[in-house]
Amino acid sequence: MVTKYKVLNNRIAELEKSGKTLRTAVDLPPVPKDELEMGVGGGYFDNSIDFASNDARKELDKAESMIDGLSRKLKFEKAQYTEISSKLKENEKLSYAIPAIRPCTGMISDGFGMRFHPILHIWRMHEGVDFVTDVGTPVHATGNGTISFVGRKSGYGLTVEIDQGFGYRTLYAHLSKILVKKGEKVLRGDIIAKTGDSGLSTGPHLHYEVEHDGIKENPADFFFDDLAFFELTAKNERN
Repeated sequence: MVTKYKVLNNRIAELEKSGKTLRTAVDLPPVPKDELEMGVGGGYFDNSIDFASNDARKELDKAESMIDGLSRKLKFEKAQYTEISSKLKENEKLSYAIPAIRPCTGMISDGFGMRFHPILHIWRMHEGVDFVTDVGTPVHATGNGTISFVGRKSGYGLTVEIDQGFGYRTLYAHLSKILVKKGEKVLRGDIIAKTGDSGLSTGPHLHYEVEHDGIKENPADFFFDDLAFFELTAKNERN
């Protein structure tokens, strides 16, 4: 029995070590010292226990204490791994929600920041980026989410907005055609609209915005290597 206990205790110690590494990997804070002591305290292996001694009652009490300690540690580690698993799933959802690709092909004509508005002729904050592209170019959802708005917006013309969760929202404006409905779930890469020149526009282009926790962000900061994605998209459309 002592040997079995020692083996189990060593395996739990390995789980504790792996748990610490996994917490760091999924960006969870370390378990507080007082919580750790409460969860795994007691029940450590005592090699001096002799189950063959005459004082059977005393040895049984020690055995019961060891079993109780093992039970607490197993319960504690199970809770830690449940938390880690939950965090992993949340991180995976976040990775798909982040607007991580360009919404369409085309050259960026106007970037994020203050600019002299080409139609209003005043200095004004440009809260997104503009892609110069032909009318009818496919517009792709840049992350997983739910369509939160479809319709016309003052100055923006035909517009689609996506709530991607985790505080992220994206906006696609000056469209010629909308291919989704409010409340519809979309995945990164799904075609949601066609580019156009509706609203206040000097020509065919897509105006694209990224918002996080209510603050407009520079969309260019979220563009990753998307060349292969658009090559695949073009190939699929040809087929």
